[in-house]
Amino acid sequence: MESSSISTKGVLSLLVLLAIGLLSLAIVYLRLPTRSIFIDGNKLEASKYAVALFDKSGSLIFSLSPQNDFFYDGNARFHIEDSLSRSTDGGVLRQLYGSLEGILFNRNILNWNTFGSNSRGKSTEDYRFNYSLNNLEVTRTIALGSETNDIGQVLTICSGCLVVDNKDRAYFNGEFVNQDNVNMASRLKFAPLIVGENQAFPSDISKIFIFDRFGNLKLEIPLSNEKVFLQDRWHLLEIKAPVDRAKNATVKENIYIHF
Repeated sequence: MESSSISTKGVLSLLVLLAIGLLSLAIVYLRLPTRSIFIDGNKLEASKYAVALFDKSGSLIFSLSPQNDFFYDGNARFHIEDSLSRSTDGGVLRQLYGSLEGILFNRNILNWNTFGSNSRGKSTEDYRFNYSLNNLEVTRTIALGSETNDIGQVLTICSGCLVVDNKDRAYFNGEFVNQDNVNMASRLKFAPLIVGENQAFPSDISKIFIFDRFGNLKLEIPLSNEKVFLQDRWHLLEIKAPVDRAKNATVKENIYIHF
């Protein structure tokens, strides 16, 4: 009986300590909601309208926003959120779960949820950023007012950045050729390739590389069965992924970051 009593007290003590730990995390969260994380000294930060990655000097590497992302109905293309009414950091429970997961698995996690609308009705887009070992895994969970067959995942890349594939081809839109980028492509031994804004990159590629205006490799994005489009004048790179035709869709993207 005495042994059983000691065992019960031990379990109760452990539960009390766990409750205190969770309460402490909740208090920290409520005081300092997670709107940014630091990854190898570089900052991934959420604002009302976008999430952006900045390098140590404060220069933009890329940003993401549901107002740039697309959904497709057949060949027709629509912004996921023409109007973004509000955004949050996922709520207490999701933040606590992310904190515990980050501690247990040595990851940096940022959640960002948006609420808005498009021409088809109300929509939400939830982003989850999971960083580990130079890989930033971006998961988008999207709820729409109508069905979709493809999701266009869009990155806004830095001004003057150069987009290259694993076949050593550098991409340009014919009407918006940046001569500095052409010179940089030539210096780095890349072959220039002109594509239209609505023209997909060749289907024989398996990776996209993004170089900054100094010729430094910044991002590496593996591809499987996605299509890639470039709108150079807006610095937009779209990775179009097929999904089951439904009002809810989840897509993942791996972005390898070179600092």
